[in-house]
Amino acid sequence: GLTGRLARQLGLVFNQDTVNKTAHCLLCKTEVKDLNTTEPSDKNKEFSTGIELISHLTEEHVVFLDNIHTLFPQAKLRLESHTDRALKERTFLPDTSKPTNPTNGAAGQSTPSSCNGKSTENIN
Repeated sequence: GLTGRLARQLGLVFNQDTVNKTAHCLLCKTEVKDLNTTEPSDKNKEFSTGIELISHLTEEHVVFLDNIHTLFPQAKLRLESHTDRALKERTFLPDTSKPTNPTNGAAGQSTPSSCNGKSTENIN
């Protein structure tokens, strides 16, 4: 259902501790910390509710949240509750299946940087 699909998308950004039912942001862990402070960054904080996850996405990863709204427009009004259910009941595992190339159906092949054989370098 919707909660499972949302959990797979959240797995792209969050690492989930399934025992404690919490999550950490993978994107913020890779950011450079301020070298003048010894206190841990609040960006690496542990999230334990759907409201905290959505709040973090709103503050730090707006583009990802906009993509979630585009993928799941029917969940926009109750996104916090769906996210909370995903955190508590599902595993955040991103979909690792390889996309297929729509022109020839072969998986894993790179797409050319041209459109219909025409160069796209000088398109305004």
